[in-house]
Amino acid sequence: MPRLFKNNKPLSLIPADYATQVGAEETALILFDRRGILDWDERCWQRQAQHQGRSIGMWGM
Repeated sequence: MPRLFKNNKPLSLIPADYATQVGAEETALILFDRRGILDWDERCWQRQAQHQGRSIGMWGM
């Protein structure tokens, strides 16, 4: 899976920043690949990450 960035910041950190603001211990990030160049087996993935003591669930579709 390619590394995804927004404003030079890894996307996995954006949900963690929001979680800090609202006091959540877990966050979820779902990414939709609408390009249509990959088949479903390549498009669908799941990862778990930890950042600043928070669990971040990431899913690609």
